[in-house]
Amino acid sequence: MRLFCLILNVLCLLFATASAQAARQEKSIVTVLASTPLTTVLTKLARHYSAEKDVIISVVFESPGEIAEAINQGDPSDLVIMEDDIIMRDLKRQGVIDVQTLSVLVDDGLVFAAKKHSLLDRVLNRDQPFASMLTGINEKILFILPDPQMTSLGRYAKESLQHTGHWEDIEPFVIITPSAANAAYLIRRGSGAGFLYRSQLHRQDDLVSLIQIPPELHTRPIYQAAVVAGDNMAPARDFLRFLHSEKARSLFREEGFTSFRSRLQ
Repeated sequence: MRLFCLILNVLCLLFATASAQAARQEKSIVTVLASTPLTTVLTKLARHYSAEKDVIISVVFESPGEIAEAINQGDPSDLVIMEDDIIMRDLKRQGVIDVQTLSVLVDDGLVFAAKKHSLLDRVLNRDQPFASMLTGINEKILFILPDPQMTSLGRYAKESLQHTGHWEDIEPFVIITPSAANAAYLIRRGSGAGFLYRSQLHRQDDLVSLIQIPPELHTRPIYQAAVVAGDNMAPARDFLRFLHSEKARSLFREEGFTSFRSRLQ
C-alpha cells in the first residue's frame, strides 16, 4: 500500500510538472525592438506587464539603424519603438508595420553634457547661447558624438552643429562612438564633452548638462511605436496599448521623458 501511494505521489508530481511546463510553453512571447535610451524604462514596464499578464515580453535594445537591419534580415520582431522618423517612414512605406498602430509614445531633448565637477563644468558660462558656447570651447576639448550614420542622436547633434555653422570647425575634434550609451561612458570618464538625450542624464549623478540644445536647431527626438505586421500582432497590440496607459505614462515621466502626444485606441 505504501508503495502504491509513493508511486501515485510521484505520478502526480510528474503530471503537475508537465502541466506547468506546458503552461509556460503556451505563454505568448512578444519581441520588442527598441532604441537603447529606452533601456531602463522599458525593462521596468516589460517586467510589470509580464507579471500581470500571461505574456513574456522580450526586449532587444539597439540603435535605430541596427533595428532596421534586424527587421530587414528577418529577425524576430513584433513591436518596434524608436525616435528615428526617417527609418519609421521607411518601415511604413515598405509595409513592414501596421500603420493603424503607429503612434507617439514620448519625446525627449538634446543636451550638451560633461562629467560632473570637471573643469568644463566648473568654469563654463552657462548663460551664453549655444553657438557662443561652441565658439568659446572649440579646439580646447574633444566633442563626443554618437555615429550620425547609425544613431538618431548623432544625426540630430550634427544637425545642431551644422545649423550654428560650427560643424566644419569642430569635426576634427569629434570622437565618434557607436551608440548613445558609449557616448555617455566616454563623457563619464572625462574624455571630453558631448551630446546626449536629456533622459540619459536622469538620475545620473556623475553627468551634468552644460546646456540644452535649442529644439529649433535639430529634428525633435520623438519616440514612435508600431506593431510589426505578422502572425503575432494581437499580443503586440495589447502591450502597445499598455504603453499608452496612465501607469506607463507615469513611469515614462519618472524616467525623464515628456510630452505625450497620442493614445492608441
